[in-house]
Amino acid sequence: MESLKKPVIAICLAKLQWEPQGSIVRAICHEAELNNYYVQIFNMNDDMFDGVFSENGEKAVLDLITYERLCALVVMSETIKDRSVVDELIQRTAKHKIPVISVDRSHDEAYNVVFDWEAAFEEIVRHVVEVHNCRNINFLAGIKNNYFSDKREQIFKDVLDSYGIHVKHDQIGYGGFWEWPARQAVEGFLENNKKPPEAIICANDLMAVTAIDVLSEHGYSVPEDVIVTGFDMMELGQYYTPRLTTAAYKFKEIGQNIMKVASIFLSGKKLANEQEVVGYTCHYRESCGCAKRDYIRANKALLSIYGQYSKNLDHMDVMCTMLEQLTQYRRVADIADHLHRFMYDIKYTELKICVCEEFLQHEHTVLDKESFLLDNMVEWIDVQFEKQYKTIMQPFHFREQLAQMQSMYDRENQIMFSPLHANDKMFGYAAVSYNWDHANRHRFYEFVMNLGVILSVVRKKEDEDIKREQLENNLS
Repeated sequence: MESLKKPVIAICLAKLQWEPQGSIVRAICHEAELNNYYVQIFNMNDDMFDGVFSENGEKAVLDLITYERLCALVVMSETIKDRSVVDELIQRTAKHKIPVISVDRSHDEAYNVVFDWEAAFEEIVRHVVEVHNCRNINFLAGIKNNYFSDKREQIFKDVLDSYGIHVKHDQIGYGGFWEWPARQAVEGFLENNKKPPEAIICANDLMAVTAIDVLSEHGYSVPEDVIVTGFDMMELGQYYTPRLTTAAYKFKEIGQNIMKVASIFLSGKKLANEQEVVGYTCHYRESCGCAKRDYIRANKALLSIYGQYSKNLDHMDVMCTMLEQLTQYRRVADIADHLHRFMYDIKYTELKICVCEEFLQHEHTVLDKESFLLDNMVEWIDVQFEKQYKTIMQPFHFREQLAQMQSMYDRENQIMFSPLHANDKMFGYAAVSYNWDHANRHRFYEFVMNLGVILSVVRKKEDEDIKREQLENNLS
C-alpha cells in the first residue's frame, strides 16, 4: 500500500457544520499541521439522536476509515448521541491496535480529553456575587435530569450557600437550553416577583440572549437593572448587544493536548495520565457591566450578520435551483455535466465526488439492494475551485484512492469525508479539502445533503426505467 508523506490522524464526529465542534476540529487541524501530521475528518451530518433509519446511511461514512494508515483516532464522543455508535467505533479501532482519544466524554477504552467547565461556571457565579454585590440572583437551568443542567444548578446553589444566600424554589427556572422555554421561564421570574432579580445566571448563551430580550420587552435594561450571564460562548452572544458575559473553550489548548497525546502514542512511550483536562476561559463583558457598551462594534456586527444572511439566502436559492433542475434527469450519469453550476460558493480547495461502481451502472436496478459494495468505487467528479471541473469516471478500490489524495493533503493538510446515501444505504461520499479561513461548512453540508437527495431521486427514476424496459422486453 502506497504511503503518504506524513502520519495520519482521523477525527470522527457529527455535525461539523455547527459549533463548538467546528472550532475544536479547526484547532486540532492547526496543531496537526504544526506537528507534521495529516488529518482525515469523517463527518456525519446527523447526530444519531432520533434513531431514524437514515442515520445508518450517515454513520456508514465510518466504514471508509483505513485503520492501517492511522497513528491515532480522535472521536468527539459528545457530538454523537447514540452511544453504541461510539462504542463500536472505539472497539473496532482498538482491534487494529490504534490508540483512541475521546473528546468531551470519557470512555473506558480510550484516552480522554475532557473539559473542566465546572470551575469556570463557579467563577462566573462568584463574580456576580463578589464583584457586583448581587444577592437576589435567579438561575435559568436547562432540562431537569440532564447532567450539564443539573450540575450547573448545583454549582449555583452551592456557591450562593457559601455566601449565606438561600435559594428559593421560584428562583430556579428551566429553559430547556433553547429560546421558547427560556422565554417562558423568564416571564415566570417577572410574574412571581414585584421587581426583577438583581441578576439572572443562565446555563448557556442562547437562554441568556433570550432572557435579555424578555427583560427588554418589560422595560428593564441589562446590566443597569438586571445583570445577565451566559455560558459556552455561542456565536450569537458575540454579536448581541449587550455582549454577553460568558465562558468559552480553550480551543488552542484542546488542539495542543490532543497532538501531545498523539505524539506520545506515535513515539511508543506510555502516557503518565489517563486523561487530559482542558479548562474554560471566562469573558466578563457588557451584560454584567464589566465593559462599556460599544455601539460602533454593534453596528459593524449588524452589518456583518446582514451580509452573511444575504449570502445564505443566495446559497439557498442556488440549492433550490439545483434540486429543481437536476432531479429532472433520468440517468445519474447525465448529472455530471451540469453539477458544476451549483458549486461556486462553497469555497473548497478541491472536491472529489466518489460513488459505488454499481450505482452508475444502467444494466440492472440498484436501490432495492440491501447495501452497496464500497470496495469497487468510481472517482466520478474532481473539482479544483475556480480552476478545473473534470468528470473522471476512474474505477478504484476505495482504500487505494485514499492513498492517491496526496495532492489534496499538499494543498490544505486535511480532508473531510461526508457520506452520500439513499436513506439507510451509503452509495458514495464527497471528499473535500478547504481553507478554514475561507470555507463555509454550512454551505458544504447543504450541498452534500441536496446532492444525496438528487442522486437518490434520479437513480430511482433510472431503476423504474430499467424495470419498464425489462417488462417490455418480456412482453415482446
